[in-house]
Amino acid sequence: MTYRLLGVPSAPTVQEGYNPTIDYLRLAAALVIVQFHSKSTLAPLGESAVAFFTICMVWFTLRGLTSGRPAALGQRTWRLMQPFFVWCAIMLACKLGQAFATGGDPMVEIWRFLPPRGSFAQLWFLPWAVGVTFMLAWAARRTVMQISSWGQLGAALVVLGVGSLPLLALWADDSLPLILRLGALYLPSVGMGVVIFAARGNGVLLLSAAMGCSLLGSLLDIVGIEGAQQFLFAPLVMAVALMVRLPELGWTRRLGQVSMDVYLVHMLVIAVAYSLPVPAPHTAAGGILIVLASLAIAATMQLRSR
Repeated sequence: MTYRLLGVPSAPTVQEGYNPTIDYLRLAAALVIVQFHSKSTLAPLGESAVAFFTICMVWFTLRGLTSGRPAALGQRTWRLMQPFFVWCAIMLACKLGQAFATGGDPMVEIWRFLPPRGSFAQLWFLPWAVGVTFMLAWAARRTVMQISSWGQLGAALVVLGVGSLPLLALWADDSLPLILRLGALYLPSVGMGVVIFAARGNGVLLLSAAMGCSLLGSLLDIVGIEGAQQFLFAPLVMAVALMVRLPELGWTRRLGQVSMDVYLVHMLVIAVAYSLPVPAPHTAAGGILIVLASLAIAATMQLRSR
């Protein structure tokens, strides 16, 4: 559907159906997150990559919830919590093995992994995503998520900016448990995802919403607020990706699962890399090897049936 807004033709609209561009970029974001956690070459883009991952999650969640599929909520919860429990068990086994191999206290290693002292390492994202899913389901039943005017867009951006300030203040408070701080840090990205989803009906509004998020992030960054980087690139990349459909290949539809598997395995790959003499994980060569190893394991995981 094409709209005219204040005499300006609508930009290209959101591509209907499956859009492989999102999956290509989601895999790229997962690889940047690997670099982020290994403190390698692309580490400075890590916060933006997590934000893009989060905005994608919000998009697919809301699209499923608003499509009239009653089983979407339960299916999404299972898809997130099943790997959480499996990989928690693997990580705890590794922690115990580390303690026995080094003569350390196994309970100390476990408590370093579990909240409130630990944050489940990268696995914190999965139960957090379940909580966000239920929050979005509650909001979708009570709100028409549609932005169709400049006034509505302006009000949404103001709410996003005002609501982000206390959340980023929680992130900056080092006295709080890390898992709480991480959960607060990326809730603004959830807000950006909601704004982008609500503006999906008009290309001009969609791009304006993304640029408004980027401008908001720039203002927060100028005044020195930590966590503002998530606003700068992710919403613009998502908005453009929604309107550009790259060619689909035979394996493209598996990239969403590959991206999640890369995210799940990369911390173990990094742990192994740190035990090797060369190359160091934080170097460019080490980062590339970690990415390749994570991709290889994730691809191997696709060979078996679910």
